[in-house]
Amino acid sequence: MNSDLVKVLLIDRDPMRRKKRVAVLKEHGYRIFPALEIQADRCKPGVYDLIVVNSGDQPDLALEFCDSITRKDSTQAVLLMVGASVQLPHRDYMVSDIPERLLERIDAIFKRADIKAA
Repeated sequence: MNSDLVKVLLIDRDPMRRKKRVAVLKEHGYRIFPALEIQADRCKPGVYDLIVVNSGDQPDLALEFCDSITRKDSTQAVLLMVGASVQLPHRDYMVSDIPERLLERIDAIFKRADIKAA
């Protein structure tokens, strides 16, 4: 799959970080749908190839949101971004505020799923 066809929902309450992340991902051809808040009704199965959630100041809400998505559709790719002190075994998560690290992680997710993102 070409990266410009890959749809990523990026949920991040911090406008500056969200803007940087969106810019890096768009630069690499991803179709980004930025969101300020977690909205369960926006995450219907099959709408996005990946849902990225920055837990920010609501780690419990973000974790429950991600778990609810995978309960509805176990094939939905979800990436949770957390603070350095958090450990989440058996979940796909990352610790970093560097937008390029997010790009690396997203590329790895699609390679693991046998989806080739340019």
